Amino acid sequence: MISVERIAWVDLSRVAAILAVLAIHVAAPLVALPIHPASWWFGNVVESSARWCVPVFVMISGALLLASARTADTTAFYRRRFARLGPAMLVWIPAYLVFGYLVNDVPRDLNEAVRSVLAGRPYYHLYFLFVIAGLYLIAPWLEPLVARAGSEGRRQVTAAVIVATAIAIADGIIQQFGIGSPNAVTRWVPFVGYFLAGVLIAGVPGTPGRIRLAGLVAVVGIAATAIGTAAMVGPFGLGLGRGRYLYEYSSVTTVPVSLAVFALLVWIGPGAMARLSPTGRRVVVSAAAASFGIYLVHPMILEGLSRAGLDAMSTVAPIALVVTIAVTFLISWAIVVAMSRIPGLRWIV
Repeated sequence: MISVERIAWVDLSRVAAILAVLAIHVAAPLVALPIHPASWWFGNVVESSARWCVPVFVMISGALLLASARTADTTAFYRRRFARLGPAMLVWIPAYLVFGYLVNDVPRDLNEAVRSVLAGRPYYHLYFLFVIAGLYLIAPWLEPLVARAGSEGRRQVTAAVIVATAIAIADGIIQQFGIGSPNAVTRWVPFVGYFLAGVLIAGVPGTPGRIRLAGLVAVVGIAATAIGTAAMVGPFGLGLGRGRYLYEYSSVTTVPVSLAVFALLVWIGPGAMARLSPTGRRVVVSAAAASFGIYLVHPMILEGLSRAGLDAMSTVAPIALVVTIAVTFLISWAIVVAMSRIPGLRWIV
C-alpha cells in the first residue's frame, strides 16, 4: 500500500508528465522537418528526453488504483471510472474527427473516420483514452495480485511486470517489420507492465543509492535514444516506422527510462513539493487536477498557435520551443479551468 505521506509525488508527477507531452508535440516538427541539423538534433534530444510522459501517466494510475481496495466492487469501480472517461470519449472523439477534417482534411470521409476510431487513434493523442479504458477494465483482476501480502506477493508482481514488459518490447520490435498493429481494443496491452510497475515502484523506499542508479539509467537511456535515433533515421527515414522506433513507448530504451523517471518522481517528489511555498504547492495541485483536460485540448491550441505563427520553428528553436510550450500550457489550463466550472462541461475535462 502507498502511505498518505508519499502521495505528495502524484501532483508533481502529473504536471511533469503533461509538460513532457507538450514538449514532444511541440518538438515534433523539428524532427519531422529537418530544416537545419542543429535544430533537428535539438528536437531529437527533446523528444528523447520526454518519451517517458505517457508511461508515467499510466504508472500513476496503476500506483493509485491497484494499491487500494477501490477495485473490490467491480461494478462501483467501473461506474466511477467510466463516469468521467465515457463522456470524454463520447465528446472528444467526434470533436477531433471534425477538427481534423476542417484543419487538415483528415479523415477525408466517414469510412476513414470509422477506421481511425476502430484503430484507436481518431487523432494523434486520443489513443490514450483507449489505453486507459482497457486498463480500467482489467484493473479489478490485477488488484488481487497486488494485494497479496508479503515478499511472495511482491515477487509475483515483479515477475508479472517483467513478463508483461518483455512481451510489449517484443511486440514493438515485431511491429517494426510491418507485422500486426494495435487497434481500439488492444491499445492498452503494451501498457500492462507499466500499470503494474507503478504500484510496485511506488512501494519501494528511495535510498541515495537507488536515486543515483535511477538517475544514471535515465541519462544513459535518453542518450541512447537520441544517438540511436540519429543513427536509424539515415537508413530508415524520418517518417513513422523503424527510424523512430526508439521513440516508441515500448522500445528497448524508452522502457528503462520511463521506469527510472517514475522512480525518481516517487522518491524525490515529496521533498520537492515540501520545498515549494504554499502558493507554489497550490499552483502545482491546480495544474495537476487539470492535466487530463490539458492533454485533451492542447492539440487544438497548438494548431491555432501554429497558424498564428508560433511554433518550434518560428524563431531560434530552443526559445521557440519553450515559449510555445508555456503558451500552450497556460491557454489549455485556462480553458480547462473555465470548462470545469460549467456543470455540463466539467465531466469531459
